[in-house]
Amino acid sequence: MNLNTSYLRMCAAAGPILTIVWLCGFLMTGFIPALDPAWSAQQVSQFYIDNLMSIRAGIVIMMIALAFYSPFYSAIAIQLCRMKNPSPVMIFWFTLASAAFLCYLFYCYEIWAAATYRPENTTAVQMYNDLTWISYLWPVTFAPATYFPIAFSILADRRNTEIFPRWYAFYNLWSALLALSGTFVIFFKGGPFAVNGLFAYWVNLTVFFIWYPITSVVLIKSVNRATARTDDSRVAMSSASAVLGAGNPQ
Repeated sequence: MNLNTSYLRMCAAAGPILTIVWLCGFLMTGFIPALDPAWSAQQVSQFYIDNLMSIRAGIVIMMIALAFYSPFYSAIAIQLCRMKNPSPVMIFWFTLASAAFLCYLFYCYEIWAAATYRPENTTAVQMYNDLTWISYLWPVTFAPATYFPIAFSILADRRNTEIFPRWYAFYNLWSALLALSGTFVIFFKGGPFAVNGLFAYWVNLTVFFIWYPITSVVLIKSVNRATARTDDSRVAMSSASAVLGAGNPQ
């Protein structure tokens, strides 16, 4: 096994790690579900004061989880390059969208951390709490933008040995559509589309969370299949260079 193959396996393994780390942090915050948007500023502030250390610790842990996003998405990008007829447009789309999504999540956690900095300031805490959850549940372009290029690339792949199974393309399309359930969160303070509602919270976060373990399994199996062949890593690296270099846009 050469060095490139080892790095690729390490990056693919980042998926299960980030899933576990993120879930631990999220559970520690105690925001299951999100705070009722009908609460007063005093109620929101009191919740933060009562659970201050666990919220802070949870945010720190989720921020640590972000360190595993880049290698994980890099492994996906390399596997997209392995396809028989890789599209530079799809690969650049996925790369830019995943980078933007990573920055977006960092922004959400940063706002959340600011809410814990002065929990006695009721107005500020309520505003930061609202901004956190609206931002977290409302990535109506960033999250689907990472799913669509994966799906389109898989559906366009015509090799005998598939890099990703075709069912995973349709899974990504459905995930993209379900991720749009947070679109209307800014219009409601109650009901299924509010920040603590069925669609905006439960459906949206479930789609977000389960995508990572499912993708981790699919990705690790894909890497294992690809690296078992003799032309394995060097082909992937040369394909990546060709696609991200000149290449014929499709």
